[in-house]
Amino acid sequence: MARRIKPALKHFMLFVLKYSGVLRCSRRWTTRKGFLIIGWHGVSLEDEHKYFHTLFISPEQFEQRIKFLKNTFQIASLEECLAQKEAGTIKPGQVVLTFDDGYYNFLQRAVPILDRYDAPAVNYVVSARMLDARSKPNLVLRDCIYRTNCTELVADGIGCERALPLRSSSDRRRAEKQVLKCLDQTPAADKDAFVNRVGEALGIDVGEIRRRRFWTSMTEDEVAELANRNGKFSLQLHSHEHINAVALGDKLSEDLRLCRSAIEKATGRPARDFCFPTGLWSHSTWDALQENGIRSAVTTRRGPNFVETHNYNLRRVMDGGANTQLEFEFEVSGIKWLLHSWLHPKAKYNPSEKLARYRDDKVRY
Repeated sequence: MARRIKPALKHFMLFVLKYSGVLRCSRRWTTRKGFLIIGWHGVSLEDEHKYFHTLFISPEQFEQRIKFLKNTFQIASLEECLAQKEAGTIKPGQVVLTFDDGYYNFLQRAVPILDRYDAPAVNYVVSARMLDARSKPNLVLRDCIYRTNCTELVADGIGCERALPLRSSSDRRRAEKQVLKCLDQTPAADKDAFVNRVGEALGIDVGEIRRRRFWTSMTEDEVAELANRNGKFSLQLHSHEHINAVALGDKLSEDLRLCRSAIEKATGRPARDFCFPTGLWSHSTWDALQENGIRSAVTTRRGPNFVETHNYNLRRVMDGGANTQLEFEFEVSGIKWLLHSWLHPKAKYNPSEKLARYRDDKVRY
């Protein structure tokens, strides 16, 4: 009973904040001299959001978001907002739309909706996945574990000591962790075969998952097509291998060089804007960013961005299918940032570093 009451109480409080005008006032205040950046990962091709609702959002839910943003803010390009920031005056009420990872579903599902609302967007592409646009084994493996109707995983030759129960969501998370550990220890040439064995044991057609491209990136040709489509979509940098930029150290510069070279070759356009993979960021990365001509870098810290905000730690509100529309409207209102900046005035313009994943961050992509 308590578990049901808590979401209901939260919804009621958000309802009151919205219809009393508090969210509207907060939006106007937080974006009167700054702009918001909003981030997604993917829009479902079919039903991916049912299993991975923090990572994907349904097309219907995504269109509801864009319609709200179009009616509430001015949807601007990152290029426009950075130019205003550099000039020292940011127009009020602007929002920038971004996507991470360069998933194929962006081209198939997000772009038609964005075109319908004349909304520009940035997609931060993982260049190695663009050049070899096969489904990543770890992502297909996770899909198998969450899609199956089996109540346990019993498979020979996958390195697990015993059958793994799959009766509850917590069971599946534990199984996912165990099987991914086994996958990590499997030679690269054998990873697809490993996933096939797990899929067979779970009664899942792995080949069909791969054919439907749930977990593939846009190819080099698709990226090129999108870049030259109508000028509204910017393809930018999300590292070459989706690495932890904070832990990479001296290798970050080479990774950035590879990523930038591949994307600029595909698009024929400058790639100077970076998205920190896994959301981790540190001031220690700034020298490598500067050396490689990077103009901006977005984080996963919430809040608006001002003239005073450093270009290498731009704040961003991340969204997914797990949020209701009311929760999304609360997130983009900036109330959390207002409270945080009041309690931590030194962090008003520049967010703190993020050096480790949150304890409940279970998504590996």
